[in-house]
Amino acid sequence: MNGFSTISNPKNHVFSRISWGILLLLGVTFTVKNIADCFSKYLSYPTITKTSEIPVNASVEAFPKLTICLNSQQSIWKIQKYYPDTYEEILAGLPFLYGSYGDNHGEKFRDFRYKDRSVLDSLDLEKFMNSTSGEMEIIACKFLNRDCRDSWDKILTIYGTCLVFTPSSELQYFEKYTMKHCQMECLIKEIKTKCHCNAPFFPYLAKIDDLGFCNFTQHSFCVSNQIVAHDNLECQGCELECDSENFVHGNLQYAELDLKSPDHRSDGLDS
Repeated sequence: MNGFSTISNPKNHVFSRISWGILLLLGVTFTVKNIADCFSKYLSYPTITKTSEIPVNASVEAFPKLTICLNSQQSIWKIQKYYPDTYEEILAGLPFLYGSYGDNHGEKFRDFRYKDRSVLDSLDLEKFMNSTSGEMEIIACKFLNRDCRDSWDKILTIYGTCLVFTPSSELQYFEKYTMKHCQMECLIKEIKTKCHCNAPFFPYLAKIDDLGFCNFTQHSFCVSNQIVAHDNLECQGCELECDSENFVHGNLQYAELDLKSPDHRSDGLDS
């Protein structure tokens, strides 16, 4: 607006009016050009983000074996709750239980090896580990575009209680995928197709159909021949369920933490 008023005011010097006119013309020209470029680019619909889709029937072995373990194998709060009479003895012995007694835990931990441990030896160790393990909750999980928060199994390992990702099997007759299950299912389908019956060794899920059980003749002259002639290499998609496992083990450490709020007791002392 200042440019227009300067140019149109006859009281201003001619050089000043010409200079402002040139600047105004250049500004309008570049503005129009930028707007035109933006519209041209928009109308061309360029690809900004590239996406790829995973087929819904993708094999479960495409997802790596995943195990989640807490750094603290046991919860102090749970030890206090379930083992109040032996809490001090257990707390002193935990570093020894997981082989980390040399990690700067003070004299009371180094002296533990020379004390009477009969009270601790009376514990049911498996029950103790399961009942005092820290709580873990999978808040969000997606696998093959499906919710997988329930596809985790709690198992007891040398690193404490962990969660292992176990996606539902894509196999028809077995609940969990393994390479042997996949190869067996391949054989079962061959027998069903060529012998038209269910062999006695079929799993329960493979027997739920309209086919009857194989009689002696069918098993002798058809099923047995299919077993001998079967080649696992011809089964498509039967891959190893896990190529390798890699665990990273952290040190076990505990510290006194006084949280008065009951809502934070468990969460605060588990980690």
